[in-house]
Amino acid sequence: MHEMPIINKWRLTISFLVLILFTVLFSMFNIYYAFALASVYLISGILLPYLTFILGKKHTYKISNLRQILTELSVDQIQGMNELIAFGKVNSFADKYESINNEYVAAQRKRALIDGLNESLLGFLMYFAVIIILVLAIPDVTSNTLDGVYLSVLVLGTMAVFE
Repeated sequence: MHEMPIINKWRLTISFLVLILFTVLFSMFNIYYAFALASVYLISGILLPYLTFILGKKHTYKISNLRQILTELSVDQIQGMNELIAFGKVNSFADKYESINNEYVAAQRKRALIDGLNESLLGFLMYFAVIIILVLAIPDVTSNTLDGVYLSVLVLGTMAVFE
């Protein structure tokens, strides 16, 4: 089994520390705020990256393979230019290279769309968490169990968790 790179270990550790810190902070106001924030945060931190991985796995593999093929073709072209010219295969070789390059660009485009979808869904989940916190907190403000100033703290805290 491959060991997780150090950078990912630190990201994961910091992510869980942020989750714990803000869960404790939000539970000081109301445990439901903490539960709502933690739920959306875990969805955005576990489910969303998994879905992105599943959707992008095929394209990432294809990009890697096509990049390798293009590198090999470039080396073959440089080293075998005399043979290509002698046998009149320059145009067919160029067509083959262009065809593979077009596949490579298409796979990169698809991967970029998946990454864009991931970023969009992450933004959506952040705003969804803000809306949930507002829906839970506004009745507390109107019933005077929560001071109105803390509403902005809850909203800004929710947005800060996702940064």
